[in-house]
Amino acid sequence: MKLNLALKIFLAFVLITIASLVLMVTVIRYASKSNFQSYVHKKELQTAEKFAEELSEYYQDHGDWDLIKAKPQRWRYLLQKVMRHKVKVIIPGNEKRFGPGPNQNPVISSKPLTGFRPKQGYPVDDSAPPGALLSPPPQEDHMNLAARISLYDSRQEFLAGRFVEKSESSFIPIFVSGLAVGWVGLQKDLELNHPLDLDFIRQQNIFFYYIGSAAFLLSVLAALWLSRHLLKRVRKLTDATHAITQRRFDTRIEFESSDELGQLAQGFNSMIKNLDDYECRQKQWLADISHELRTPMSILIGEIEALQDGVRKYGPKALDSLRSEAGRLDKIIRDLHDLSMADAGSFTIKFQPVRPIRICEQIIEMFKTQLDLKGMDVKVNFADAANILISGDADRLRQLFSNLLQNVLRHSDDNGKLKISQKINESELIILLEDSGPGVCLDEMDRLFDRLFRVDRSRSRSTGGSGIGLSICKQIVQAHGGHINAKPSKIGGLCIEIVFYKLNKFRNEA
Repeated sequence: MKLNLALKIFLAFVLITIASLVLMVTVIRYASKSNFQSYVHKKELQTAEKFAEELSEYYQDHGDWDLIKAKPQRWRYLLQKVMRHKVKVIIPGNEKRFGPGPNQNPVISSKPLTGFRPKQGYPVDDSAPPGALLSPPPQEDHMNLAARISLYDSRQEFLAGRFVEKSESSFIPIFVSGLAVGWVGLQKDLELNHPLDLDFIRQQNIFFYYIGSAAFLLSVLAALWLSRHLLKRVRKLTDATHAITQRRFDTRIEFESSDELGQLAQGFNSMIKNLDDYECRQKQWLADISHELRTPMSILIGEIEALQDGVRKYGPKALDSLRSEAGRLDKIIRDLHDLSMADAGSFTIKFQPVRPIRICEQIIEMFKTQLDLKGMDVKVNFADAANILISGDADRLRQLFSNLLQNVLRHSDDNGKLKISQKINESELIILLEDSGPGVCLDEMDRLFDRLFRVDRSRSRSTGGSGIGLSICKQIVQAHGGHINAKPSKIGGLCIEIVFYKLNKFRNEA
C-alpha cells in the first residue's frame, strides 16, 4: 500500500504527538505522585516532630527510656496522646464499644486515672484504672503513623515501636537541654494507602487524561490542516514539473511566503526561466549556425557552377576566391569546435608561465599593416608590465588578442583611434583595448560575448563577422581564471577590459 505525502506527513505528526503525550502524561503522573508523596511525608515529619517534643517532656520527667523499653503500653499511650492531642478515656457502663454511638457524645473522665501522674499526664502503671479502656487508634491517624513510628536511644539503638531498617526511616532528634537524648524514627511510606490520597491521585490522573485527549485532538486537527496545506503547495511544484516535461516553459509557480517552500518555488521559477532562455538561445544558435555555414557554402557552390558552366574562367583569381570562401568556412567550423569543446569542459589549455604583454605586442605588430591601411592611430602604453607572468597558454592568448584586434578592424570607423594600455595592482594584470567608435548601446554590452550575437544584424557577414570571435575570447579568458567585460570607452567607442591574475614570484624576472 502506497501512502501519499499528505498521509505520511499526517501520520508523522500524529505519531510524534502520541509519543509526546504518552511521555508527557507518564512524566507528569510520576512527578505528581512523587511530589504528593513528598508532601505527605513532610506532613508526617511535622507530626513526628510533635511526638519528639512529647518524648522530650517524658525524658525530662523520667531521666531515661527504661520504662518505655520495659513496658510497651506506655509507648502506645504516648502515640495515642499525640494523635488525639489529649487522652480520651471511656467510662465503663457508658460505652461497650470503642467510640460513642450515633447520637451520643464521648464521655471524657475529668478525674485523673489511678496510677497516672496528674501533673504530667503520664501513666505510672502498666494498665488503666479498673474498668477503664483507652480508646483505639484515632480516626485522625489516616497516615497510619502509629504503626510506623519507632523510638531509638541517643546511639540510634532500637527501643520501642516497629523495628525497620535504618535506611527505610527518617530520624528526628529528641532534644533535652540542647542534647540529643534519643531519636524518633519514621518509616517512609513508599506507597499511598489512604483512600483520600488514592482518590486525589486518581482525580489528578483523570485530569491529565482529559488534557492529553484535548491536546491529541488539537494536534490531529493541526496535523490534518498542515498536511493539506503543505501538499497543496507541493502539488503545485509537481504540476509545474509535469509542464516542464512537456516543454511548456511559460509555466510559473505563484508563491506567497518566504519560507523554504517559497524559496523552492522562487528557485523553480528561475530554473524554468533559464530553461526557456536556453531553449530560445539554442533555437537561435541553430538558425545562426545554419545561416553562417550556408552563406560560404552557397558562394562556393555558385563559384564552382560558374566555372563548370564556363561563365567564369578558370584561373588563379577564381581559385583565390574559392580558397577565401573555404577559409571563411574553415574558420567558422574551428570556432564552433572551440565553443563546443568549451561547453563540454574540454577546452585545451596548456598552462605554463607566459608573458601576456609580450604576446599582445607581437599580435599588434602582426596587425600593423591592416591597422595602417584603415588609418588607425594606435597608441600602446605597457610601461614596465612586459615581464609580468601569468599561468596560461601562449597559443590561446595569441588567439585572444587576434580576435580582439579583428573585432576592432571590423567595427571601427576609418581613421579612428585605438589605445592599448595596462593597469597593475597587487594581484591582477588588467589589459585595456579602447577604440574611438562607433560605440555600443549599454543594453547590448552584456550580450557582446554571447555566441553569434551581432550588434548590427543588417550588416553582411563580410563586415559584421560571424559573431563567434568575442565568445571565443570569453572562453579563453575564463579558462585562464580571469574575466573579460565591455564598457564605454573614454575616447568615444568601446573598451574591452581583460583581467588576469599574476604570478608574483616571477614579476621581476627578465
